[in-house]
Amino acid sequence: MNFWEYNKTIALKVSTLLLCVLLMTTSSCKKDLSIYEINEVHVSNSNIDKNGLKKDIEFVSQAYSDLFEKPISGGALEEAIIAFNAIGDRDLVRDMMIRDLLNKSTLSLPDRTTINADVDLFVNKTYKKFYKRLPAPFELFSLRNMIIQNQDMQAKEIYYAFMTANEYNYF
Repeated sequence: MNFWEYNKTIALKVSTLLLCVLLMTTSSCKKDLSIYEINEVHVSNSNIDKNGLKKDIEFVSQAYSDLFEKPISGGALEEAIIAFNAIGDRDLVRDMMIRDLLNKSTLSLPDRTTINADVDLFVNKTYKKFYKRLPAPFELFSLRNMIIQNQDMQAKEIYYAFMTANEYNYF
């Protein structure tokens, strides 16, 4: 092979390579000009604004007013605070106090017929009552299904679950 034939072969290979590179760059890198419209959805974390731990007196007052829809009397509040100070385990005292409040004969709770009449309404009211917010769609779905599938579950048990949940300890 002489010098000219060798250069022709290299020139042919280089020009073929450049043609391939040119074709790849023009065909593979196209800008997508599609425009998608997105609906704005407001998503909130259930605890995002709740960063203040309730003090004992706030917890007792809030628990009583959430259940009875009226403020607690001064004497009852004082007794509850004495119990908090007498027992070192705050979680145990809160649990005992919630159980005591839920077992009071003067407490009016929705019966199963009322709950079954409109489960979504009951769930929304319960979230507003205890967490001062509406449930997220998944929370609504989950609790609604739990209530429908467990016909023995009463409002007292649902209220107990809400009041002993971590979110209830914060405002």
